[in-house]
Amino acid sequence: MSPSCGLATMSSFPTRGLAPSAHADVPDIAAFSVAPDWVCEVRSASTTRVDRGPRMTIDARGRIGHLWFVDPPARGIEVSRWKAQSFARIARQTGSGEITAQPFATTPLALARCWGEA
Repeated sequence: MSPSCGLATMSSFPTRGLAPSAHADVPDIAAFSVAPDWVCEVRSASTTRVDRGPRMTIDARGRIGHLWFVDPPARGIEVSRWKAQSFARIARQTGSGEITAQPFATTPLALARCWGEA
């Protein structure tokens, strides 16, 4: 089974997705004290500067394991991983192909589905 995106078909969606660390039980609380393994920032004209500035700094302080920037208008995804003292880009893909990206390295993501092409 392939993961699905559906970003292009959504009229409104949050600019940020979080996946908590390998904790199966998600408590009913307002904030987490454990950093997630993965954060996904979805580009929008109003948030790009914040996503790559203050939010990325906060993610670095929290040592988020993996940081994705998804850009639906450019049909692209950029994947970074926390290494030592900063995020290092480990993958970049544009177009409608597939990407196998950490932390979901065992499941290819069909980008055409993200852009509403499949």
